[in-house]
Amino acid sequence: MTAPALISAPDGAPASPEAFIEAAATFKAGLDALRDETARVIVGQDELVAGVLAAVLARGHVLLEGPPGLGKTLLARTIAQATGLSFNRVQCTPDLMPADVTGTTVLVDDAAGGRRFEFRPGPVFAHMLLVDEINRAVPRTQSALLEAMQERTVTVGDTTHPLPDAFTVLATRNPEGDEGTYRLPEAQQDRFMVMLQVRHPSADELATVVDRTTGGPSVEVRCRLAPDFLTAAASLVRHVWVSSHLHRWVANLVVATDPSGPAPCDAIMPWLDAGAGPRAGQAMLALARVAALSEGRPAIGRRHIKQVAAVCLCHRLALSPSAIARGIDHREVVRQLLDAVPVPVVEDQA
Repeated sequence: MTAPALISAPDGAPASPEAFIEAAATFKAGLDALRDETARVIVGQDELVAGVLAAVLARGHVLLEGPPGLGKTLLARTIAQATGLSFNRVQCTPDLMPADVTGTTVLVDDAAGGRRFEFRPGPVFAHMLLVDEINRAVPRTQSALLEAMQERTVTVGDTTHPLPDAFTVLATRNPEGDEGTYRLPEAQQDRFMVMLQVRHPSADELATVVDRTTGGPSVEVRCRLAPDFLTAAASLVRHVWVSSHLHRWVANLVVATDPSGPAPCDAIMPWLDAGAGPRAGQAMLALARVAALSEGRPAIGRRHIKQVAAVCLCHRLALSPSAIARGIDHREVVRQLLDAVPVPVVEDQA
């Protein structure tokens, strides 16, 4: 069987509207190829797959939450194969140490008969790192990922080692309250661009899963993208235009979630103990740009922001005891927020 031709990288810095349209078409072709390859392995879960791919293209980290056995690990491995990225996996357990993730310095014999210190990189040194069941690791080990996720570097001793430019963490988390889990700190959660819920499959989807995994040979996932596709795509995403009034709206939304901030939203204040920070605004705009670009649009609209608000905000909001007692969840709080904070009026241009 002849391998399909690789989809070339889009122009990461189009110089004209026509060049942008062509680059956007190439971007969409690559995104469709990723979805098609992923769908050969992952049954259903279209919304989940779209969310993960959008975050990868926006150079963000992803937190997948759901009970064991729903294919979270398989999804991460499949996307790594479809994008052609190097892939490593860490299984979190209570005895996992920070050095098991980042690497460590060891004393080795050299060719001259002497000894020297040599850095042995850990699994974090890959394009895509799957951190399986992250909340089964103790807080000390969870914190070992903070620098890597924010600065894309790892410091061991007095030496800082760079990570690949496209470094992405896909972490799976069991629901809080499961036996043997540790709460993920706010600082760790805030490093994730999005948190996506993994739903249970329907009966039809489950039947397909069982047939694929027990009734025949395994499916080989192909990378159909040129090696520089993701780098160029990430650059192109940054060229999607955001109007000043939507910039302001995103800022107003984030500030409105902070009970101690300058402009809290009265409609949701009874339901929140703590709000989101600046990374939430950055995440919303980055994902909204990907959403607009996937439609071939050169600018984002308010519907793109509404489309990504929940996955960017929910894991950054701490619900109050009152909200928990009344059964109000994070998505309901975000819905009320979007309804309560108006879009600023577009100012007339002089």
